[in-house]
Amino acid sequence: MRKMWVKKDNIYKKPFYKQKLRLTFCGVCFVSFVYIFYQVFYMTQLQRDSNRETAPQNPSQQPQEFQGWHPNKDVQKTIVRGIRSVDAHFYLPSERGTFRCISSNQEISFAKVNDDYCDCESDGSDEPSTNACSRGIFYCETPQIHLSGKTYNHVIPSSRINDGICDCCDGSDEWMQTRRRTPCPVTCV
Repeated sequence: MRKMWVKKDNIYKKPFYKQKLRLTFCGVCFVSFVYIFYQVFYMTQLQRDSNRETAPQNPSQQPQEFQGWHPNKDVQKTIVRGIRSVDAHFYLPSERGTFRCISSNQEISFAKVNDDYCDCESDGSDEPSTNACSRGIFYCETPQIHLSGKTYNHVIPSSRINDGICDCCDGSDEWMQTRRRTPCPVTCV
């Protein structure tokens, strides 16, 4: 039988590995409890949100900002510039006339896309054609050809849109002729 206690300097103490083992076990139990509690909380929130979405809504109960949405008129008015063709499906309005921010999944009215006010602050995805968001990215319309022969999308920060300086080779970043009197020359090869 092993000794449970070790005599050290005329004092009996438990070996350190036993204390360490007990502390590790308590830590694992605590982390497991927190994880289970978080999962239960997350599942109840998810179930509560799904119950809200599946509940039938009367058109008169929709939020004020989503009322008055006319898909045929409003989509034709909104021109979305500065996006990649693979991201075009993000810029289609939902059935209720809303736009969902790409990274934060925040839902806003589609009329707020390109309204020169940054509603999606995490990525600036609601303002691809304006310079309202500091984190926004503008993709030039004409892809450029690298020395290796591969094409790539020229990307500029959205702060350079409509600033009077032609950054894209096709001039697509200066679509609003506010500061520049002459159109940008096309220098794409």
